[in-house]
Amino acid sequence: MTDPRQREGRPADNGAAISQSVQAVGLTESSLAAAVDVVADDTIPTLDAMTPRARAVALAYFEAGRAEGIADGRRQVEAELAAEWAALRAEVLPRLRAAIPFATACERRGDSIRAARQITLLREHQVTQ
Repeated sequence: MTDPRQREGRPADNGAAISQSVQAVGLTESSLAAAVDVVADDTIPTLDAMTPRARAVALAYFEAGRAEGIADGRRQVEAELAAEWAALRAEVLPRLRAAIPFATACERRGDSIRAARQITLLREHQVTQ
């Protein structure tokens, strides 16, 4: 009877390929094995105890979970930032709407040249007050 891995055209040991893929994502097999060892459940094998194929599957699931966790974290941060900006807009926009125009403030201070420049600039940029 032949080895099933040889029948399927796979190399008998792809440990080197697994090691390269693990190192490419910045992980080491020993660090992952150590992380699994802290689990009190004896039914979870360490990476060292797994076959190369099982190790490849476990690392693929780990990478998929890591990528999903990063995406979840990014969505959470974006939602938090959107809420912060919404609160800031709710606080600041009413103040801006109630404030006097800059050109008017310049006129009140007696700086008519600066007020004229501001009015000209707003007209050039087609900004209405």
